[in-house]
Amino acid sequence: MGRKLPEPLNERELDICLMKEAQRVDLNAQLAKVVEIEEIFNNCFIP
Repeated sequence: MGRKLPEPLNERELDICLMKEAQRVDLNAQLAKVVEIEEIFNNCFIP
């Protein structure tokens, strides 16, 4: 009837999950900067 809750993560597993998420956020921020630089470049150098 009711769904069983998953076992709680131990501290090491939680640290790994948080590090993966932090890397994903950092990568997205870097990608956004690349897109911004491309837009600036295109606006300055492409008529």
